[in-house]
Amino acid sequence: ENEPNSFILHEEYLGEEGFKAHLQTPHFLKWQAFTETKPFVEGREPVVDLFYGQHEPEKKQPPVNAYGLNVDVCIKPEARTEFIPVITNNKNGATNDEKLCENFFWGESTTTENSFHFHEQYVGEDHGKEGFEAHTKSPHFARWSEFAAGDVFTQAPKIYFFKTVTL
Repeated sequence: ENEPNSFILHEEYLGEEGFKAHLQTPHFLKWQAFTETKPFVEGREPVVDLFYGQHEPEKKQPPVNAYGLNVDVCIKPEARTEFIPVITNNKNGATNDEKLCENFFWGESTTTENSFHFHEQYVGEDHGKEGFEAHTKSPHFARWSEFAAGDVFTQAPKIYFFKTVTL
């Protein structure tokens, strides 16, 4: 959150067909041409990974001022059976019980088994940080923290905080 000119993009499509159709749109082709000019700081080039989200497709929502995070975790295979209900409980608790949770999506990488991605956004005071702080005090987050404190990851989780940019 304190790195100027660092951006996080999160896009959702209805299945692989939706993503493939996106790759043919004029606005994506403009993005692709832009990336070919090599405008990124060395070592900070965009990283793209795809996952099938564990949620029902929603109507398109207008952008809101929100505080968010993207999290990448690699779970040890033997921890997977415990991980799935723990993260499902965290997601369901956030989206069902927290009025300041704008969205919480998670899914497994389509290319790397036991690699999972979360995308969360919260609203409220301080550009949404109030909502995130409330989430960290919830019982479902406490259960996630208990799980995450164990020897369950193959590498340290990567957490990227951000504030949305609306036009």
